Amino acid sequence: MIKIYGKIESLKKIRTALIDHGLTEFNSIGEINTFQQNYDAEVRRIREEAELEVARDEELLDIENIKLEKELDQLREQVIAGIDKEIEELQQRIIAREHKESKNIFQRIVNKSILTVLRFRKQRIEKSSQNRVKKATADLVHKIEQIEILLKPYASNKAAIIERRIAPKLSIIEYTKGVLEEINPLIAGAIGEHKVEKELEGLSINGVLINDFSVNFDPPIYNRKEKDRIYSVQIDHLLITGAGIFVLETKNWSKKSIERLDLRSPVAQVKRSSYALFVLVNSTNDRLLGLMDHHWGKKQIPIRSLIVMIGQKPKENFKYVKIKTLSELNGYIEHFEPIFKDEEIYNIAHYLRSQQRDDTNVSKKKGTRISNSSSFFVKDRKKSINDHYKDRWS
Repeated sequence: MIKIYGKIESLKKIRTALIDHGLTEFNSIGEINTFQQNYDAEVRRIREEAELEVARDEELLDIENIKLEKELDQLREQVIAGIDKEIEELQQRIIAREHKESKNIFQRIVNKSILTVLRFRKQRIEKSSQNRVKKATADLVHKIEQIEILLKPYASNKAAIIERRIAPKLSIIEYTKGVLEEINPLIAGAIGEHKVEKELEGLSINGVLINDFSVNFDPPIYNRKEKDRIYSVQIDHLLITGAGIFVLETKNWSKKSIERLDLRSPVAQVKRSSYALFVLVNSTNDRLLGLMDHHWGKKQIPIRSLIVMIGQKPKENFKYVKIKTLSELNGYIEHFEPIFKDEEIYNIAHYLRSQQRDDTNVSKKKGTRISNSSSFFVKDRKKSINDHYKDRWS
């Protein structure tokens, strides 16, 4: 069984990058992949949804316009009917007065005056009828005019309305897409490292896998051959088995990436990390590492350097570093004969975890936690280790 500790480094970087860009909706690589795969479909969905909304809004405006037009006609008819009634009543009074006869001169004068007033009132009503209708229906006419103003763009430029509707939502997902494209190398790296982790879980041997192993060196380790002072290393996966330690660097590269001259050589990277780790473990007392005594002398812990290629793989072979595809990985690791017992494996792993830059963030993903009592724990390592095994690493 493989015990797994630590989170994949690329996942941490992805989370940080997303938060820095204000994106908090993604909780896994799977969710990011789903977003990228569904991006075009989501754009179509947003557009179709906007088209339906615009059509629905236009329909609602049409319905409201028809309703108001009907109310306007009814109100106009009511006002006109009221005016006609007033005119008819005045006309009847006029006719009645015209047919009223009186021998009294005073009564005739009064009757004539009343007729004059009635005719004047009738004329005034007739002249003001249009204004009265207009005034009574002004509010409804205004509402209808406003709706017609709103309806006009739907008839002349509906496409522009749709574009304005979808702009805010498209802006958000386009921004998200841009951020994900920007951090795509991190995403590819995380996918690759996750695949390696899942592949190593399938090993038929016992071991410990430490993801994102990071350690500082003070004073730095000096690689005399490369004239390199190593102050720290970061390793994608550190696998400890009965055969020793495997330093794994994962690359999810395309053929184009492999041929690029501006990308840092993963061979040089993993060799540098392996050298530092070789010096670290093989300059440490066996008791601190939790190794069992051997009657021949101090046991050396083999360090093997591996680059795991998820996509394309270079045709060339390289000194001191093996290049393997994901399908070749476990077979290569299981090929080596074990030289350490399970207790020693866990003790070495425990020691290495104690040396990490920030062991408080290391999380257990599988198996049980290794008890501190099963190994020796080093709290402070100040002694220089440059003088150990300088010439034994090529």
